[in-house]
Amino acid sequence: MITPPMRPSGSARYLYLALLGALLLTISLFLLITWQRLDAPYQLDYGEGPLLDRALSLRAGQSLRDIYAVPDNYPYHIVNYPPLYFMLVAPFIDAANPLYTPGRIISLVAILIVAANIFLIVRQLTGNRYAAAVSALLLLASPVITFWTPYFRVDFLGLAFSTTGLTILLYWHHSWLGLILSVALIVAGAYTRQTYIVCAPLAGCVYLLSHSPRRAALFVALIGGLGLAVLLMLNAVTAGGFWFHVGEVYLAGGTPVSWFVLLDDKWRRPLQAAGPLFTILLLIFFWRYASQRFIAAYTLGSFISLIAMIKAGSNWNYVIELVVAFSLITGFFVDQAMLGAFKRWQHNLLFGLLILQVLVAAIILRTSFWTPGEMQARRIAEWHALRQAIVEADGKVLTDIEMGLLPQTGHPILFEPFDFSQMARKGLWDQSQVVGDIERQRFGLIVIQRASEYIIHERWTDEMRQALSTHYVESGSSLWAHVYRPRAAATAQQP
Repeated sequence: MITPPMRPSGSARYLYLALLGALLLTISLFLLITWQRLDAPYQLDYGEGPLLDRALSLRAGQSLRDIYAVPDNYPYHIVNYPPLYFMLVAPFIDAANPLYTPGRIISLVAILIVAANIFLIVRQLTGNRYAAAVSALLLLASPVITFWTPYFRVDFLGLAFSTTGLTILLYWHHSWLGLILSVALIVAGAYTRQTYIVCAPLAGCVYLLSHSPRRAALFVALIGGLGLAVLLMLNAVTAGGFWFHVGEVYLAGGTPVSWFVLLDDKWRRPLQAAGPLFTILLLIFFWRYASQRFIAAYTLGSFISLIAMIKAGSNWNYVIELVVAFSLITGFFVDQAMLGAFKRWQHNLLFGLLILQVLVAAIILRTSFWTPGEMQARRIAEWHALRQAIVEADGKVLTDIEMGLLPQTGHPILFEPFDFSQMARKGLWDQSQVVGDIERQRFGLIVIQRASEYIIHERWTDEMRQALSTHYVESGSSLWAHVYRPRAAATAQQP
Protein backbone atom coordinates (compact mmCIF):
# COMPACT_ATOMS: atom_id res chain seq x y z
CA MET A 1 0.00 0.00 0.00
CA ILE A 2 1.32 3.46 -0.91
CA THR A 3 1.10 5.70 2.14
CA PRO A 4 2.94 8.85 3.25
CA PRO A 5 5.72 8.48 5.85
CA MET A 6 3.84 10.75 8.26
CA ARG A 7 0.12 11.16 8.84
CA PRO A 8 -0.88 14.15 6.68
CA SER A 9 -3.34 16.86 7.59
CA GLY A 10 -6.75 16.93 5.94
CA SER A 11 -5.86 19.45 3.22
CA ALA A 12 -2.53 17.75 2.51
CA ARG A 13 -4.25 14.38 2.17
CA TYR A 14 -6.55 15.83 -0.48
CA LEU A 15 -3.56 17.21 -2.38
CA TYR A 16 -1.82 13.83 -2.29
CA LEU A 17 -4.93 12.05 -3.55
CA ALA A 18 -5.53 14.71 -6.22
CA LEU A 19 -1.97 14.29 -7.52
CA LEU A 20 -2.35 10.52 -7.70
CA GLY A 21 -5.70 10.93 -9.44
CA ALA A 22 -4.25 13.32 -12.04
CA LEU A 23 -1.34 10.94 -12.63
CA LEU A 24 -3.63 7.94 -13.09
CA LEU A 25 -5.82 9.91 -15.51
CA THR A 26 -2.81 10.89 -17.60
CA ILE A 27 -1.36 7.38 -17.53
CA SER A 28 -4.67 5.99 -18.77
CA LEU A 29 -4.20 8.22 -21.83
CA PHE A 30 -0.61 6.98 -22.11
CA LEU A 31 -1.85 3.39 -22.21
CA LEU A 32 -4.67 4.13 -24.68
CA ILE A 33 -2.40 6.01 -27.09
CA THR A 34 0.28 3.33 -26.86
CA TRP A 35 -2.26 0.56 -27.42
CA GLN A 36 -3.67 2.41 -30.44
CA ARG A 37 -0.24 2.56 -32.09
CA LEU A 38 1.34 -0.77 -31.13
CA ASP A 39 -0.04 -2.77 -34.04
CA ALA A 40 -0.21 0.04 -36.60
CA PRO A 41 1.14 -1.45 -39.85
CA TYR A 42 2.71 1.83 -40.92
CA GLN A 43 5.93 3.43 -39.78
CA LEU A 44 5.53 5.85 -36.87
CA ASP A 45 9.05 7.26 -37.07
CA TYR A 46 11.75 7.59 -39.74
CA GLY A 47 14.11 5.28 -37.83
CA GLU A 48 11.72 2.33 -37.52
CA GLY A 49 12.11 1.08 -41.09
CA PRO A 50 15.91 0.73 -41.08
CA LEU A 51 15.84 -1.03 -37.69
CA LEU A 52 13.22 -3.48 -38.97
CA ASP A 53 15.44 -4.09 -41.99
CA ARG A 54 18.45 -4.81 -39.73
CA ALA A 55 16.41 -7.25 -37.65
CA LEU A 56 15.19 -9.00 -40.81
CA SER A 57 18.76 -9.20 -42.10
CA LEU A 58 19.83 -10.99 -38.93
CA ARG A 59 16.77 -13.23 -39.16
CA ALA A 60 17.76 -14.11 -42.74
CA GLY A 61 21.20 -15.21 -41.59
CA GLN A 62 23.32 -12.18 -42.40
CA SER A 63 26.28 -11.67 -40.10
CA LEU A 64 27.14 -8.54 -38.16
CA ARG A 65 30.02 -8.12 -40.60
CA ASP A 66 27.50 -7.91 -43.46
CA ILE A 67 25.23 -5.52 -41.58
CA TYR A 68 28.03 -3.19 -40.49
CA ALA A 69 29.90 -3.31 -43.81
CA VAL A 70 31.40 0.01 -44.90
CA PRO A 71 29.17 1.04 -47.85
CA ASP A 72 30.95 1.75 -51.13
CA ASN A 73 28.02 0.69 -53.34
CA TYR A 74 24.34 -0.16 -52.99
CA PRO A 75 22.89 -0.72 -50.48
CA TYR A 76 23.91 2.53 -48.84
CA HIS A 77 23.11 1.82 -45.20
CA ILE A 78 24.20 3.49 -42.00
CA VAL A 79 23.59 1.46 -38.84
CA ASN A 80 23.36 4.21 -36.26
CA TYR A 81 23.25 1.98 -33.18
CA PRO A 82 25.00 -1.01 -31.63
CA PRO A 83 23.39 -4.36 -32.46
CA LEU A 84 21.85 -5.41 -29.13
CA TYR A 85 18.32 -4.15 -29.82
CA PHE A 86 17.79 -5.71 -33.23
CA MET A 87 19.52 -8.90 -32.07
CA LEU A 88 16.87 -9.21 -29.33
CA VAL A 89 14.00 -8.28 -31.66
CA ALA A 90 15.02 -10.52 -34.59
CA PRO A 91 13.73 -13.85 -33.13
CA PHE A 92 10.24 -12.34 -32.74
CA ILE A 93 9.95 -11.03 -36.31
CA ASP A 94 7.87 -13.11 -38.72
CA ALA A 95 10.00 -13.21 -41.87
CA ALA A 96 6.92 -13.95 -43.99
CA ASN A 97 4.97 -11.00 -42.58
CA PRO A 98 7.38 -8.63 -40.84
CA LEU A 99 5.63 -6.09 -38.62
CA TYR A 100 6.78 -3.44 -36.17
CA THR A 101 4.68 -4.80 -33.31
CA PRO A 102 7.31 -7.04 -31.62
CA GLY A 103 9.81 -4.20 -31.34
CA ARG A 104 7.14 -1.80 -30.10
CA ILE A 105 6.05 -4.25 -27.42
CA ILE A 106 9.67 -4.52 -26.28
CA SER A 107 9.77 -0.72 -26.01
CA LEU A 108 6.57 -0.69 -23.93
CA VAL A 109 7.82 -3.39 -21.56
CA ALA A 110 11.15 -1.58 -21.30
CA ILE A 111 9.65 1.76 -20.25
CA LEU A 112 7.52 0.00 -17.63
CA ILE A 113 10.76 -1.54 -16.29
CA VAL A 114 12.29 1.95 -16.22
CA ALA A 115 9.31 3.23 -14.21
CA ALA A 116 9.69 0.32 -11.76
CA ASN A 117 13.39 1.13 -11.42
CA ILE A 118 12.62 4.78 -10.66
CA PHE A 119 10.21 3.64 -7.94
CA LEU A 120 12.90 1.41 -6.41
CA ILE A 121 15.60 4.08 -6.66
CA VAL A 122 13.54 6.84 -5.02
CA ARG A 123 12.31 4.45 -2.32
CA GLN A 124 15.91 3.47 -1.57
CA LEU A 125 17.05 7.10 -1.41
CA THR A 126 14.11 8.45 0.62
CA GLY A 127 12.30 5.51 2.22
CA ASN A 128 9.04 7.13 1.01
CA ARG A 129 6.86 4.85 -1.11
CA TYR A 130 4.42 7.62 -1.98
CA ALA A 131 7.22 9.84 -3.32
CA ALA A 132 8.62 6.84 -5.19
CA ALA A 133 5.24 6.13 -6.76
CA VAL A 134 4.83 9.76 -7.81
CA SER A 135 8.26 9.66 -9.47
CA ALA A 136 7.49 6.48 -11.39
CA LEU A 137 4.03 7.60 -12.48
CA LEU A 138 5.30 11.04 -13.45
CA LEU A 139 7.70 9.41 -15.90
CA LEU A 140 4.87 7.59 -17.65
CA ALA A 141 2.73 10.75 -17.64
CA SER A 142 5.32 12.70 -19.61
CA PRO A 143 4.33 13.60 -23.20
CA VAL A 144 7.88 12.79 -24.31
CA ILE A 145 7.56 9.23 -22.98
CA THR A 146 4.10 8.72 -24.46
CA PHE A 147 5.29 10.04 -27.81
CA TRP A 148 8.24 7.64 -27.93
CA THR A 149 6.87 4.49 -26.25
CA PRO A 150 5.16 2.83 -29.26
CA TYR A 151 8.25 3.07 -31.44
CA PHE A 152 10.38 0.29 -32.87
CA ARG A 153 13.45 2.09 -31.50
CA VAL A 154 16.41 1.32 -29.26
CA ASP A 155 15.97 4.01 -26.62
CA PHE A 156 13.80 2.46 -23.93
CA LEU A 157 15.50 -0.92 -23.99
CA GLY A 158 18.85 0.79 -23.42
CA LEU A 159 17.33 2.90 -20.65
CA ALA A 160 15.86 -0.22 -19.02
CA PHE A 161 19.31 -1.81 -18.97
CA SER A 162 21.04 1.26 -17.53
CA THR A 163 18.43 2.07 -14.86
CA THR A 164 18.29 -1.60 -13.80
CA GLY A 165 22.06 -1.47 -13.43
CA LEU A 166 21.75 1.62 -11.22
CA THR A 167 18.99 0.03 -9.15
CA ILE A 168 21.13 -3.04 -8.48
CA LEU A 169 24.04 -0.77 -7.58
CA LEU A 170 21.99 1.17 -5.02
CA TYR A 171 20.67 -1.96 -3.34
CA TRP A 172 23.66 -4.32 -3.57
CA HIS A 173 26.74 -2.16 -4.17
CA HIS A 174 28.46 -3.81 -1.18
CA SER A 175 28.52 -7.23 -2.90
CA TRP A 176 30.71 -8.36 -5.77
CA LEU A 177 27.76 -9.92 -7.59
CA GLY A 178 25.78 -6.69 -7.35
CA LEU A 179 28.70 -4.65 -8.65
CA ILE A 180 29.36 -6.99 -11.58
CA LEU A 181 25.67 -7.21 -12.55
CA SER A 182 25.39 -3.44 -12.37
CA VAL A 183 28.40 -2.93 -14.62
CA ALA A 184 27.18 -5.54 -17.13
CA LEU A 185 23.73 -3.93 -17.41
CA ILE A 186 25.06 -0.39 -17.69
CA VAL A 187 27.42 -1.48 -20.48
CA ALA A 188 24.49 -3.31 -22.13
CA GLY A 189 22.59 -0.02 -22.05
CA ALA A 190 25.48 1.74 -23.80
CA TYR A 191 25.63 -1.02 -26.42
CA THR A 192 21.94 -0.52 -27.09
CA ARG A 193 22.25 3.25 -27.47
CA GLN A 194 25.73 4.73 -27.30
CA THR A 195 24.72 8.05 -25.69
CA TYR A 196 23.83 6.11 -22.52
CA ILE A 197 27.55 5.82 -21.75
CA VAL A 198 27.45 9.07 -19.73
CA CYS A 199 24.50 9.30 -17.35
CA ALA A 200 24.39 5.96 -15.55
CA PRO A 201 28.19 5.53 -15.15
CA LEU A 202 28.49 9.08 -13.77
CA ALA A 203 25.64 8.63 -11.29
CA GLY A 204 26.92 5.22 -10.20
CA CYS A 205 30.47 6.48 -9.71
CA VAL A 206 29.37 9.49 -7.66
CA TYR A 207 27.11 7.31 -5.50
CA LEU A 208 29.92 4.84 -4.80
CA LEU A 209 32.36 7.63 -3.95
CA SER A 210 30.30 8.45 -0.87
CA HIS A 211 30.52 4.81 0.29
CA SER A 212 33.87 3.51 -0.90
CA PRO A 213 36.26 5.42 -3.19
CA ARG A 214 38.07 2.17 -3.95
CA ARG A 215 34.84 0.54 -5.09
CA ALA A 216 34.02 3.61 -7.18
CA ALA A 217 37.39 3.33 -8.91
CA LEU A 218 36.78 -0.37 -9.50
CA PHE A 219 33.31 0.42 -10.91
CA VAL A 220 34.79 2.88 -13.40
CA ALA A 221 37.58 0.46 -14.33
CA LEU A 222 35.14 -2.40 -14.90
CA ILE A 223 32.85 -0.28 -17.08
CA GLY A 224 35.81 1.02 -19.07
CA GLY A 225 37.38 -2.42 -19.41
CA LEU A 226 34.20 -4.26 -20.36
CA GLY A 227 33.08 -1.47 -22.70
CA LEU A 228 36.44 -1.42 -24.45
CA ALA A 229 36.55 -5.22 -24.72
CA VAL A 230 33.11 -5.32 -26.35
CA LEU A 231 34.11 -2.49 -28.70
CA LEU A 232 37.28 -4.30 -29.79
CA MET A 233 35.38 -7.56 -30.24
CA LEU A 234 32.61 -5.98 -32.35
CA ASN A 235 35.12 -4.04 -34.39
CA ALA A 236 37.12 -7.20 -35.06
CA VAL A 237 34.01 -9.22 -35.98
CA THR A 238 32.85 -6.50 -38.39
CA ALA A 239 36.32 -5.77 -39.87
CA GLY A 240 36.20 -2.20 -38.58
CA GLY A 241 32.67 -1.56 -39.80
CA PHE A 242 31.15 -1.25 -36.34
CA TRP A 243 33.25 1.77 -35.38
CA PHE A 244 32.70 3.33 -38.81
CA HIS A 245 28.91 3.24 -38.41
CA VAL A 246 28.47 3.85 -34.69
CA GLY A 247 31.51 6.02 -34.06
CA GLU A 248 32.89 7.85 -37.09
CA VAL A 249 29.60 8.53 -38.86
CA TYR A 250 27.81 9.44 -35.63
CA LEU A 251 30.53 11.89 -34.56
CA ALA A 252 31.26 13.38 -37.98
CA GLY A 253 27.90 13.22 -39.70
CA GLY A 254 25.06 15.62 -39.19
CA THR A 255 24.90 19.37 -39.41
CA PRO A 256 24.47 21.40 -36.21
CA VAL A 257 20.91 22.58 -35.79
CA SER A 258 19.90 26.04 -34.64
CA TRP A 259 18.57 26.00 -31.09
CA PHE A 260 15.71 28.12 -32.39
CA VAL A 261 14.65 25.18 -34.58
CA LEU A 262 14.77 22.84 -31.59
CA LEU A 263 12.77 25.18 -29.38
CA ASP A 264 10.22 25.77 -32.10
CA ASP A 265 9.80 22.17 -33.21
CA LYS A 266 10.90 19.45 -30.81
CA TRP A 267 10.67 21.23 -27.47
CA ARG A 268 7.44 23.15 -27.80
CA ARG A 269 4.96 20.70 -26.31
CA PRO A 270 7.26 19.11 -23.70
CA LEU A 271 8.20 22.58 -22.43
CA GLN A 272 4.54 23.46 -22.09
CA ALA A 273 4.07 20.47 -19.81
CA ALA A 274 7.20 20.37 -17.68
CA GLY A 275 9.78 22.98 -18.62
CA PRO A 276 9.01 25.84 -16.20
CA LEU A 277 8.43 23.63 -13.17
CA PHE A 278 11.48 21.50 -13.90
CA THR A 279 13.66 24.60 -14.19
CA ILE A 280 12.46 25.91 -10.82
CA LEU A 281 12.95 22.57 -9.06
CA LEU A 282 16.34 22.11 -10.70
CA LEU A 283 17.63 25.47 -9.49
CA ILE A 284 16.34 24.91 -5.96
CA PHE A 285 17.75 21.39 -5.91
CA PHE A 286 21.30 22.43 -6.82
CA TRP A 287 21.08 25.46 -4.51
CA ARG A 288 19.93 23.64 -1.39
CA TYR A 289 20.28 19.89 -1.92
CA ALA A 290 23.45 19.31 -3.92
CA SER A 291 24.41 16.80 -1.23
CA GLN A 292 22.00 14.40 -2.93
CA ARG A 293 24.88 13.39 -5.13
CA PHE A 294 23.28 10.49 -6.97
CA ILE A 295 20.37 12.55 -8.33
CA ALA A 296 22.63 15.54 -8.99
CA ALA A 297 25.09 13.39 -10.95
CA TYR A 298 22.34 11.74 -13.00
CA THR A 299 20.87 15.15 -13.82
CA LEU A 300 24.26 16.52 -14.83
CA GLY A 301 24.83 13.47 -17.02
CA SER A 302 21.47 13.97 -18.71
CA PHE A 303 22.47 17.52 -19.64
CA ILE A 304 25.80 16.29 -21.01
CA SER A 305 23.96 13.74 -23.18
CA LEU A 306 21.59 16.49 -24.29
CA ILE A 307 24.45 18.27 -26.08
CA ALA A 308 24.10 15.68 -28.86
CA MET A 309 20.65 17.10 -29.63
CA ILE A 310 22.21 19.91 -31.67
CA LYS A 311 22.86 17.34 -34.43
CA ALA A 312 20.58 17.44 -37.42
CA GLY A 313 18.02 14.66 -37.21
CA SER A 314 17.83 14.73 -33.42
CA ASN A 315 14.48 14.09 -31.82
CA TRP A 316 12.75 13.81 -28.48
CA ASN A 317 14.67 10.67 -27.57
CA TYR A 318 17.60 12.91 -26.62
CA VAL A 319 15.62 14.33 -23.68
CA ILE A 320 14.49 10.98 -22.26
CA GLU A 321 17.24 10.84 -19.62
CA LEU A 322 16.36 14.41 -18.65
CA VAL A 323 12.76 13.28 -18.08
CA VAL A 324 14.08 10.52 -15.81
CA ALA A 325 16.14 13.13 -13.93
CA PHE A 326 13.03 15.31 -13.53
CA SER A 327 11.13 12.33 -12.11
CA LEU A 328 13.92 11.62 -9.60
CA ILE A 329 14.17 15.26 -8.49
CA THR A 330 10.39 15.52 -8.15
CA GLY A 331 10.30 12.41 -5.98
CA PHE A 332 12.95 13.91 -3.71
CA PHE A 333 11.00 17.19 -3.36
CA VAL A 334 7.77 15.33 -2.65
CA ASP A 335 9.52 13.42 0.13
CA GLN A 336 10.99 16.62 1.61
CA ALA A 337 7.62 18.36 1.51
CA MET A 338 5.90 15.45 3.26
CA LEU A 339 8.59 15.43 5.96
CA GLY A 340 7.86 19.09 6.77
CA ALA A 341 10.99 20.60 5.20
CA PHE A 342 8.91 23.34 3.55
CA LYS A 343 6.49 25.92 4.86
CA ARG A 344 2.82 25.13 4.37
CA TRP A 345 2.42 27.51 1.44
CA GLN A 346 5.52 26.07 -0.22
CA HIS A 347 4.19 22.53 0.32
CA ASN A 348 0.82 23.43 -1.18
CA LEU A 349 2.41 25.32 -4.08
CA LEU A 350 4.62 22.35 -4.97
CA PHE A 351 1.72 19.90 -5.08
CA GLY A 352 -0.53 22.40 -6.84
CA LEU A 353 2.05 22.95 -9.58
CA LEU A 354 2.60 19.21 -9.95
CA ILE A 355 -1.13 18.62 -10.34
CA LEU A 356 -1.34 21.45 -12.88
CA GLN A 357 1.63 20.09 -14.83
CA VAL A 358 0.15 16.59 -14.99
CA LEU A 359 -3.23 17.93 -16.15
CA VAL A 360 -1.52 20.01 -18.86
CA ALA A 361 0.29 16.83 -19.92
CA ALA A 362 -3.08 15.05 -20.13
CA ILE A 363 -4.44 17.82 -22.36
CA ILE A 364 -1.39 17.58 -24.62
CA LEU A 365 -1.76 13.80 -24.89
CA ARG A 366 -5.44 14.06 -25.74
CA THR A 367 -5.15 16.91 -28.25
CA SER A 368 -1.78 16.18 -29.88
CA PHE A 369 -1.11 12.43 -29.71
CA TRP A 370 -4.49 10.73 -29.88
CA THR A 371 -5.39 9.79 -33.46
CA PRO A 372 -9.13 9.93 -34.24
CA GLY A 373 -10.60 6.75 -35.70
CA GLU A 374 -11.28 8.22 -39.14
CA MET A 375 -7.73 9.56 -39.39
CA GLN A 376 -6.34 6.18 -38.35
CA ALA A 377 -8.47 4.46 -41.01
CA ARG A 378 -7.30 6.92 -43.68
CA ARG A 379 -3.68 6.44 -42.66
CA ILE A 380 -4.00 2.65 -42.95
CA ALA A 381 -5.76 2.94 -46.33
CA GLU A 382 -3.01 5.17 -47.69
CA TRP A 383 -0.38 2.80 -46.32
CA HIS A 384 -2.01 -0.06 -48.24
CA ALA A 385 -2.12 2.09 -51.41
CA LEU A 386 1.56 2.96 -51.07
CA ARG A 387 2.38 -0.68 -50.41
CA GLN A 388 0.58 -1.68 -53.60
CA ALA A 389 2.40 1.01 -55.59
CA ILE A 390 5.74 -0.35 -54.36
CA VAL A 391 4.72 -3.92 -55.18
CA GLU A 392 3.77 -2.86 -58.72
CA ALA A 393 6.79 -0.60 -59.25
CA ASP A 394 8.74 -1.32 -62.42
CA GLY A 395 12.21 -1.43 -60.96
CA LYS A 396 13.93 -0.40 -57.77
CA VAL A 397 12.43 1.99 -55.24
CA LEU A 398 13.80 4.88 -53.20
CA THR A 399 11.86 6.31 -50.28
CA ASP A 400 12.38 8.45 -47.22
CA ILE A 401 9.05 7.43 -45.70
CA GLU A 402 7.83 3.94 -44.89
CA MET A 403 11.27 2.45 -45.57
CA GLY A 404 10.05 -0.65 -43.77
CA LEU A 405 7.68 -1.27 -46.69
CA LEU A 406 10.67 -2.16 -48.84
CA PRO A 407 11.77 -5.29 -46.94
CA GLN A 408 8.10 -6.05 -46.25
CA THR A 409 7.49 -6.26 -50.01
CA GLY A 410 10.72 -7.98 -50.97
CA HIS A 411 12.62 -4.84 -52.01
CA PRO A 412 15.99 -3.93 -50.54
CA ILE A 413 16.53 -0.59 -48.82
CA LEU A 414 19.07 0.70 -51.34
CA PHE A 415 19.61 4.14 -49.89
CA GLU A 416 18.92 5.88 -46.58
CA PRO A 417 18.51 9.51 -47.61
CA PHE A 418 19.05 11.38 -44.36
CA ASP A 419 22.36 9.86 -43.30
CA PHE A 420 24.00 9.97 -46.70
CA SER A 421 22.74 13.46 -47.55
CA GLN A 422 24.32 14.70 -44.32
CA MET A 423 27.54 12.85 -45.16
CA ALA A 424 27.56 14.27 -48.70
CA ARG A 425 27.32 17.81 -47.33
CA LYS A 426 30.26 17.07 -45.04
CA GLY A 427 32.32 15.69 -47.92
CA LEU A 428 32.33 12.21 -46.35
CA TRP A 429 30.47 10.47 -49.19
CA ASP A 430 30.36 10.81 -52.97
CA GLN A 431 26.73 11.15 -54.05
CA SER A 432 27.45 10.96 -57.78
CA GLN A 433 26.22 7.37 -58.16
CA VAL A 434 22.82 8.06 -56.61
CA VAL A 435 22.41 11.39 -58.43
CA GLY A 436 23.43 9.74 -61.70
CA ASP A 437 20.96 6.89 -61.24
CA ILE A 438 18.16 9.39 -60.59
CA GLU A 439 19.15 11.26 -63.76
CA ARG A 440 19.18 7.98 -65.71
CA GLN A 441 15.73 7.17 -64.28
CA ARG A 442 16.87 3.81 -62.94
CA PHE A 443 14.39 3.87 -60.07
CA GLY A 444 10.85 2.84 -60.88
CA LEU A 445 9.44 4.79 -57.96
CA ILE A 446 10.68 7.50 -55.61
CA VAL A 447 8.57 8.34 -52.57
CA ILE A 448 9.19 11.48 -50.51
CA GLN A 449 7.44 12.40 -47.31
CA ARG A 450 5.05 15.34 -47.49
CA ALA A 451 6.89 17.44 -44.94
CA SER A 452 8.37 20.86 -44.29
CA GLU A 453 11.10 22.25 -46.53
CA TYR A 454 13.50 21.90 -43.60
CA ILE A 455 12.94 18.14 -43.28
CA ILE A 456 13.14 17.55 -47.04
CA HIS A 457 16.38 19.52 -47.17
CA GLU A 458 17.78 17.36 -44.35
CA ARG A 459 17.08 14.18 -46.30
CA TRP A 460 17.87 15.07 -49.91
CA THR A 461 20.76 17.13 -51.26
CA ASP A 462 20.14 19.94 -53.73
CA GLU A 463 21.69 17.80 -56.48
CA MET A 464 19.32 14.90 -55.77
CA ARG A 465 16.29 17.20 -55.73
CA GLN A 466 17.34 18.86 -58.97
CA ALA A 467 17.75 15.48 -60.66
CA LEU A 468 14.36 14.40 -59.32
CA SER A 469 12.54 17.50 -60.57
CA THR A 470 14.16 17.20 -64.01
CA HIS A 471 13.78 13.48 -64.66
CA TYR A 472 10.71 12.45 -62.61
CA VAL A 473 7.11 13.58 -62.44
CA GLU A 474 4.72 13.39 -59.53
CA SER A 475 2.16 10.70 -60.28
CA GLY A 476 0.25 10.66 -57.06
CA SER A 477 0.25 11.98 -53.55
CA SER A 478 -1.42 11.43 -50.23
CA LEU A 479 -1.72 13.17 -46.92
CA TRP A 480 1.75 11.85 -46.04
CA ALA A 481 3.72 11.29 -49.25
CA HIS A 482 4.56 12.44 -52.78
CA VAL A 483 5.01 9.63 -55.32
CA TYR A 484 7.28 10.19 -58.33
CA ARG A 485 7.75 8.06 -61.46
CA PRO A 486 10.30 8.38 -64.28
CA ARG A 487 9.38 11.13 -66.72
CA ALA A 488 10.05 8.85 -69.71
CA ALA A 489 7.62 6.21 -68.45
CA ALA A 490 4.95 8.81 -67.68
CA THR A 491 5.34 10.35 -71.15
CA ALA A 492 5.08 6.94 -72.84
CA GLN A 493 1.79 6.25 -71.05
CA GLN A 494 0.19 9.45 -72.35
CA PRO A 495 -2.20 8.92 -75.32
